[in-house]
Amino acid sequence: MADENKDTGGKNRNIHTSYVGTFDADSFAVDDKGVASATLKTAGGDDKVVKGYNDNAKTLEDAVKAGGEQIVRGTMLGGGKNPHMGIYATGPEQIAGVAKKIRHNFDTYEAEGKQPYVNAFVGVERGENGDTKIHRPVTAFGDDALSLKGIEEGDRLSVPARVTHEQRDGKDGKQWQEIYRVTGEGSFEKAPAKDKEEEETPNP
Repeated sequence: MADENKDTGGKNRNIHTSYVGTFDADSFAVDDKGVASATLKTAGGDDKVVKGYNDNAKTLEDAVKAGGEQIVRGTMLGGGKNPHMGIYATGPEQIAGVAKKIRHNFDTYEAEGKQPYVNAFVGVERGENGDTKIHRPVTAFGDDALSLKGIEEGDRLSVPARVTHEQRDGKDGKQWQEIYRVTGEGSFEKAPAKDKEEEETPNP
């Protein structure tokens, strides 16, 4: 999966993304304004500049000190002249929501010698009560996908995931879209069965 960041539409839109990689500890520095910065070597071999502003200077410092491969999450800043991530968290985000438009290869992946995958469109719940939803594609591969084996239309999934971007077919051809990539085992709850009488009673 590509970790490249592309604007997916809309002016003055915050572009959230994530990287998986290892920090170069020697690159960590704090400028005279208190802004921390460090270079992350991504799993794909790219060098990415990550900065920590205000309280997130400590977030970045802790991430660099932790060492090893990790997930960092933030927003893209600096435009074309000084592109960098403004970090705000490390590790995956736990997301939940009702899954629609589910595609998978659970029935064929073994015979085809491929890794299992599942792809769904999810109303990711936001807010204290989950009453605000942002609809995003959610994709999982390998053991992460197998943890969701048996999921059906309308089931509610809960998974650790990270935001990234990939090219997908849109109304104007290939477009960069914000998606969630599952980063560990998830779970799901079956959709509540509709009342049989309600299903058989036609609408007036």
